[in-house]
Amino acid sequence: MYTKEEMVVLSLMYSKVKKERYVVFVFDHVILSMMFKSSIENNLSLFDRNNIDELSNLALNRYELKYSVNDYEKLAKDIRAFLSAFNYRKYIREAKEEIDNARRSGIRVISYFDDEYPEIFKNLEIPPFVLYIKGNLPDIFQQQKCFSILGSRNLENNMANTLARSLGKEMKKIGWYNISNMTPGASEYGHRGTIGKTGVILGQGLNTQVLPLNNNELLDRIVENGGFIISELPLDVKVNPVGLTARNRLQVSMTKGIVVVESSKNSNATRIAKLALENEKKVFVIEVDGVNSSENMNLFNDKIISIKTKEDFVENLKNIETNLYT
Repeated sequence: MYTKEEMVVLSLMYSKVKKERYVVFVFDHVILSMMFKSSIENNLSLFDRNNIDELSNLALNRYELKYSVNDYEKLAKDIRAFLSAFNYRKYIREAKEEIDNARRSGIRVISYFDDEYPEIFKNLEIPPFVLYIKGNLPDIFQQQKCFSILGSRNLENNMANTLARSLGKEMKKIGWYNISNMTPGASEYGHRGTIGKTGVILGQGLNTQVLPLNNNELLDRIVENGGFIISELPLDVKVNPVGLTARNRLQVSMTKGIVVVESSKNSNATRIAKLALENEKKVFVIEVDGVNSSENMNLFNDKIISIKTKEDFVENLKNIETNLYT
């Protein structure tokens, strides 16, 4: 229904941010996604001004099933205003430039309508309009055996980093694939331990550099060894807090669960763990001496599995695998 260029335009809309008290997205992602899904179901283009009011009302019908209707008008106003004054030629030209730049950088642009687009993302409340990809996503069989090694942003705890790498090696031995986010520390070392069976989801554009800078070499190694790097954000979007938070839903949806090697209060690893629990994914939490587990302990409930040894970790992964085929 939409061309790839039009999907890139929606991605450009999605990624716009503004600085208020904090950095926030310009357009409400839930409403934008609801209007998009309504447009597909009713064959009404978002880029036709004559359809904007109808699509807004259709999105309202979806919105009121889950959220307060009182918020809708305020949140939808900016989207309607933008689309009503939309300069189609200008934005399509920008989208074509984005696609050309991606091609020159060896990056594929996969839209919601392409065969390569992961089906699991279509089930999200806010599916990515496009994915920017370097490398190759795991095949449909490997996708059944993906897990995520996570940890707080900590470069100094060598024990946590060593443990993350060791868990990664154990995962790789038994055929599991690690999908994480390259956060410095345990997440980074989880990738290092799973080279050849690992992929990265970034909360920034693929033409920007990650920090620390030496991790850009690690990204290259991951792709060279059959892995992938993806982002839903346009190529030159720099890292920002809201982009990182939005990334988390993709990481959770692509995996059967996560193992939290180390966490601290309000860390992104803790937020991802809570999101995983909300989505009924497995959450393993490391409980060993020498690793900062104060926040790990606060995560504990009857759905969380405590991991005390590498053998515990492997056994629990094998249990998940057994349940996949029963």
